[in-house]
Amino acid sequence: MKIKSILITLLSGIVAGAFIGFGGFLNVMSISLLGGVGKVIGALVFSVGLILVCFTGVKLYTGRIGYVIDKSESKLSVRILDLVIMFIGNIIGAAVIGIFATLIAKDTISTTILNIMSTKSGFQAHDVIIRSFLCGVMVFLSVALFKKFTNEVAKLILVAIPVFVFVLLGFEHCVANGFYYAAGLMCGAEATPAFIGMMFINVLATAIGNSCGSIVSNLIKKAAIVNG
Repeated sequence: MKIKSILITLLSGIVAGAFIGFGGFLNVMSISLLGGVGKVIGALVFSVGLILVCFTGVKLYTGRIGYVIDKSESKLSVRILDLVIMFIGNIIGAAVIGIFATLIAKDTISTTILNIMSTKSGFQAHDVIIRSFLCGVMVFLSVALFKKFTNEVAKLILVAIPVFVFVLLGFEHCVANGFYYAAGLMCGAEATPAFIGMMFINVLATAIGNSCGSIVSNLIKKAAIVNG
């Protein structure tokens, strides 16, 4: 890849990550301000992040990894490098929004963010694998439905529904975790070596789970089309 292409992909990835981070910010604000019902409202408004990604066409790792197995003019190695660069950009963008969110509304969201940190710290390996795999399925479904329909209203609704489901059920999204961990550190989570290690392992493990869920979903879609 040329330097210009790398920079464009990185910048697009940062914007996409910022969109997901913004969805995360809306989510935690809803929970913080509205209590129990805020979890439902928060899950719904989180979808704004992926809606913005889909309608603007910026590069989100979890929205594109499932299609890495599709035929393409570019080599597989080039596509994988593109995905790695956009993933780095996604995490940067989401983390920046996590920092900004706490600068804007730390007093409001701090308790919610720290509760989320506590929950994530308690996840066992199988929890992360299952939750991230299912999240990958939901994100692939959102993007596939967006691509399939031409009506703008239908696109909006069909992108939002799978996202609403995975947020409400507590599935793990690697880019969103970039937002939550950055916000968590800003809200007072102790940056011990154990916590930092857990944070990086969680993000990478979640990325792998998201990837597997998305790729498997695409394989099932291809098999259904061939046999349909």
